[in-house]
Amino acid sequence: MIGSIIFWVTLSLSDGLLSLGVANHWLPISAIQQGPIRFIIVGVALMLLVIFRPQGISGKKKDAQFSV
Repeated sequence: MIGSIIFWVTLSLSDGLLSLGVANHWLPISAIQQGPIRFIIVGVALMLLVIFRPQGISGKKKDAQFSV
């Protein structure tokens, strides 16, 4: 449940910030390019989550480690 909330917040914030940047001509992209860039931002956020929190958002770090 927390993961879906984080996904929705990331998707909404990236959409809002990209729309604001395109409307005010802060970003050199068109409105058509805005959709794919939004999903690139969400993908990068998910990759960062997996890199820095491999145990999950609220998981224990001990559970994610491999035992030798």
